[in-house]
Amino acid sequence: MNHTTSKRRPFSLLIRAALALLITAGGLNATFAQAPDKDAAEKYNEGLDLLKSKDYEKALNVFLESSKIAKAAGDKGTASKADSYAYRLCYNVGVGYHKNGDFANALQYFDKGIAMEPGYYKNYKGKAAVYKAQDNEEAAMEAYIKTGEVATASGELEERSKARAQAEGFVAKALQDKEYSKVISNGNVFLKYLETADVHYYMAHASNQLGNYQDALNHADKALALETGSRASKAKIHFEKAEAHKNLAQFQLALQSYAEAAYGDFKQRAEHEIEVLAGSQ
Repeated sequence: MNHTTSKRRPFSLLIRAALALLITAGGLNATFAQAPDKDAAEKYNEGLDLLKSKDYEKALNVFLESSKIAKAAGDKGTASKADSYAYRLCYNVGVGYHKNGDFANALQYFDKGIAMEPGYYKNYKGKAAVYKAQDNEEAAMEAYIKTGEVATASGELEERSKARAQAEGFVAKALQDKEYSKVISNGNVFLKYLETADVHYYMAHASNQLGNYQDALNHADKALALETGSRASKAKIHFEKAEAHKNLAQFQLALQSYAEAAYGDFKQRAEHEIEVLAGSQ
């Protein structure tokens, strides 16, 4: 009997030593921390049920509660899943408030979602739509441009294109309405973040209309440097450049630019200007 006991003791001591090592290293604690917390899981499932019924605001609050409980219990898995639903639901809730004209609450939820996950583009898109509805064009442009940046980082290239088009649209709309000072102010906001041939062209045209001919030249040159389209796409830019040269009494340069502009829709106008300038010299 004693002989048998003495043989078992070394094995028992090995088990105790291994357990002590796991506890010291946090191995058992780490294992237990990964186990789903019952209360957090129940709240999480409650959130899923509310989500199915499209009760987005209640679902959001329940997911936030689930996350809080899970984090306190060390249940990282449930907390992560609950947070993932929560920042997405901030967009849905924000859109609901926006539709009801409650812009303050809409922005509050979009900002909450951004704080939770800055890499989710939809909450920036939601903010941009609110600012647009409020006629806060500068803030809307900045939010659309930010939407494009975040969408690019997450591989949503179509959304990037849509967001950038929305931002650029504020400049184009001002030009269409012949609000040339607004073209310049909106264009300057856009150019703080992005440069496109179209925006520089809009600003060249507006600058010519406002009598700021050197600015028109500068924007026309930048537009030409960025324009990768056909000769027809460049003709309108050359025309604005020619107009600026003409008004600065730089007639030879104007003739050269009108010659470049004499194509497509601008052919007749450019050729007329060439005749007038040639006859006056």
